[in-house]
Amino acid sequence: MQLFLRGVVLPFQKGEAMETDIETFTVTRPVRIPLAKEDEDHPLATVGEDYSPAEGEELCRRDGLPILATTAGTLSGTVMLRHSLYGEVLCAEIEPAEGAVHTLPVPTEEELTPERILQTAVEAAIYDELDGTPLAEKLARWQLPANDPAAMHSILVADATENDIFGSSAWAVLNAYGEEVLYGLQMAARCLRFTRYHIATMLPRQHRRAL
Repeated sequence: MQLFLRGVVLPFQKGEAMETDIETFTVTRPVRIPLAKEDEDHPLATVGEDYSPAEGEELCRRDGLPILATTAGTLSGTVMLRHSLYGEVLCAEIEPAEGAVHTLPVPTEEELTPERILQTAVEAAIYDELDGTPLAEKLARWQLPANDPAAMHSILVADATENDIFGSSAWAVLNAYGEEVLYGLQMAARCLRFTRYHIATMLPRQHRRAL
């Protein structure tokens, strides 16, 4: 760390994270999945005592979007947890199945239409990690009409600039699963009916070279 009159410059800590292997992990403790805040309705659709969901199976719906089981196992019940922003939050508790592991999904060879990509985003229950907006909602908001001439001049840009000064796995994912990242970007562009897409970054030269 280098001292300056008006503050500090923190060291670049991405190099090690980029080269770290990404491994699957085994779930060994109960998994708790947020369902709803205390003052909201929170029915567990089709879920009863000792119900055993598969990984990715829908537990219930909230605002029309599915809440999915993040691991295979047995639903042991619900617990109320205290959240610093939302107050009391009801969570489903799943005892993981023996040997349950998480792996990255494998891209499909299916030629997906814009409508099917939107539906897939809904089914996968993907939310923006910064503002909590569902991915499907964002894609639908930016989607161009079919045969819109603006598509020829529209470019989808993925920001690869990591603002977090601490080590994270973001670059390691891009390094190890570059084809999958590009495939996801391609699907998003197809959903929006954009003709071009690329990854961009605003980093110092040596950091950009590392990326």
